[in-house]
Amino acid sequence: MERYDIDTVACAQRTICWYVKEATVAVSEGRAGSVDTIVEGLSRADWMGRFTAGTVIEPAIQAARKQTSCEQSFPDCAITNFVETIVRLVGKR
Repeated sequence: MERYDIDTVACAQRTICWYVKEATVAVSEGRAGSVDTIVEGLSRADWMGRFTAGTVIEPAIQAARKQTSCEQSFPDCAITNFVETIVRLVGKR
């Protein structure tokens, strides 16, 4: 990815943000599957926060929990639509 000037950290952050945000919405609307429920629960667990504190994952989870725009929070990812499509496909399995 570096060879193609793709910021993998920003893409990982945006993907985590997007998935946590989607899971949070699904849970609040009562349409969450088991994976969404687990992701949403982990994203707000205090003990998980201790593991992610100071990592690149922490701001991604925080942005998702605040329901802010993942695209605006992590603008350096150039392949978002592709990544979101892959995550959606994987989540359907």
